Amino acid sequence: MHAENLSASTLTIDPWVFREFGLADFGDARLTGRILTFAHDLATHPDLSMASLYHGDWANLKASYRFLDNDAVTPAAILAPHRQATGDRSGRESWVLIAQDTSYFNYTHHPATEGLGPVERAEDQGLMVHTALAMTAEGVPLGIVAQKIWTRDPAEFGKSRPRRSRPFADKESARWVEIAQAATRGVPDGTPTVIIGDREADIYEVFVDAQTASYDVLVRSARDRRLADPEGYLWAAVEATDICISSFTIPQKKHLDSPVPIPS
Repeated sequence: MHAENLSASTLTIDPWVFREFGLADFGDARLTGRILTFAHDLATHPDLSMASLYHGDWANLKASYRFLDNDAVTPAAILAPHRQATGDRSGRESWVLIAQDTSYFNYTHHPATEGLGPVERAEDQGLMVHTALAMTAEGVPLGIVAQKIWTRDPAEFGKSRPRRSRPFADKESARWVEIAQAATRGVPDGTPTVIIGDREADIYEVFVDAQTASYDVLVRSARDRRLADPEGYLWAAVEATDICISSFTIPQKKHLDSPVPIPS
């Protein structure tokens, strides 16, 4: 994007904003100019709502609402330039750690909001957001490399359904593999990558995908899984080793002869 396409106000924003969002493509240079201003203002006062941020500045408040209401301004379009910048930073690292987890955004106190779904309880309405954050080996954040936003179906929430009969790709837990795959695509080829998850990520299909893909996994164990190498069970094998990092092989399930298919 060229400077002449931007308003005068965008030329005074911090340089990092241009690095993260300067390549945003909404099909309209004015929208790119707006996200630069918007990102700068929000980063300057992350503790304020939009109404408080632009208190007394009706023009900027209205412009920001119009920006967010534009059909071209999607979460993916906003995240795309930041993901590219994150990938560039990741390529300069000897190792990249990617931590992923789910957040619940509860908007029950906004009853007029449409398109929400149950979160922790049926009466709580909001969004589910699963994010993968890339970091250096020392834990310094590099940026977001993947994110999934969805709402639960109110008609299905809370119903008891046989989990074993459902394809893995249809389960909500499939997000752990889906985001891991998307996250590693955001890291340059050849950069060693470790996907990190808590106990909720202790899913058989996560390990199957890691064995067939180009990344390692670090998951907090929730299940004492049977091992193929060494024979026995995971927790006893870990307790018996004197080193911090060991290699264990989980046997392939008979009904899984190929990597688990997850939609891109």
